[in-house]
Amino acid sequence: MFVGGGYAGAEALADVEDRVRVALRLYPSLRDERLRWVLIEATEAIFPEIGTRLAAYAMRELIARGVELRLGTTVAEASREAITLSSGERVPCATLVWTAGVRPAPIVRRLGLPLDERNRIRVDATMAVEGLDGVWAVGDAAAVPDPARPGLACPPTSQHAVRQGRLVGQNVLHTLEGRRAEPFRCRTIGLFVDLGRGKAVASVFGVQFRRFPAWFLGRTYHLSQVPGVRRKGRIAADWAVGLVFRRDVAELGTLGHPEALDR
Repeated sequence: MFVGGGYAGAEALADVEDRVRVALRLYPSLRDERLRWVLIEATEAIFPEIGTRLAAYAMRELIARGVELRLGTTVAEASREAITLSSGERVPCATLVWTAGVRPAPIVRRLGLPLDERNRIRVDATMAVEGLDGVWAVGDAAAVPDPARPGLACPPTSQHAVRQGRLVGQNVLHTLEGRRAEPFRCRTIGLFVDLGRGKAVASVFGVQFRRFPAWFLGRTYHLSQVPGVRRKGRIAADWAVGLVFRRDVAELGTLGHPEALDR
């Protein structure tokens, strides 16, 4: 059972289900084991940020693969054997994955800074903390105004956080030099939701993609964001091999524990 129908929950469930399906073909003795996948989401749709058409397609894809979607539902109680839903239904559950909600680190509430209703630090368009000079905040901990959605804060994604950090560095320098700080103007280039190997949905510059083209675009973008040329090369080679051969279902040695990035 995965709780939270955002990017993290939907992508994690889809990838695990895809991997398990491959593993079951390799281990015939496990095929009689009963598998049940349930995705719990408090709202009436999963990742609505990508648009209603793509969200509807993604839901149909998951349902076709045997995933039970429980929309407009929350978890009332969790025990070792089962999960009780807000509807009163008790669902047997052996594995619970919690991906609902993103909250700033608890230390943020102890800093004495102005916070919004979600305990994010209040900042202006330049990411300067409201009412304080020489203090800035970025990323998940800050409610940075989203230029693409007036009145709302930027989503807590690395795509935004990395760009916010770069701009804050420039703004700190501008402030020390007596120049004017620049507002955050970054708009989302694209949104990608991975639904398993060769399956995804994407919206890039307003153009919508499905299935393999969306999956390939998402992989290409994520590869471009990986730090380090050597690590980029390793990942690209691994993905290229994966296009020809089936997925690995076992971890071998250090493959699952890569060495640290070069400084």
